[in-house]
Amino acid sequence: MNEDGLLDLVMSEAESDDGRLAWFEAPEWKMHILNEGLFNPHSFVAADFDKDRHMDIFVGEMGLGRHPDPKLLIYLNDGDGFFTEHLIDSGNPTHEAKVADSGKTGRLSIVGKPYRPETQVDLWENRTDFR
Repeated sequence: MNEDGLLDLVMSEAESDDGRLAWFEAPEWKMHILNEGLFNPHSFVAADFDKDRHMDIFVGEMGLGRHPDPKLLIYLNDGDGFFTEHLIDSGNPTHEAKVADSGKTGRLSIVGKPYRPETQVDLWENRTDFR
């Protein structure tokens, strides 16, 4: 995450109403908390969303029929392990969402589905040019 040549670890506390998203810096595994108020963040992917060759982090909250405003967030990495939070969507819960280049655009989009109570598949198409 900080491009020092060592593999770092990124985790989210998925089964928590106040879940944390953090990355752990190797080799001592120093914890860097990015968010500590996430509602059951079951969706989580590390990928380069803005095509700057730095690993970014996507996290999405579940709704479970009891969270009124679940969020989808992307944390853009500056390459030194410092992240800027960007809100992608709110009010639409997701569970185990994935990322892919939908439509061969060269940009990573997000596809997911709520856990409950809704039954649908959602696509958050990346139309952003992060330059």
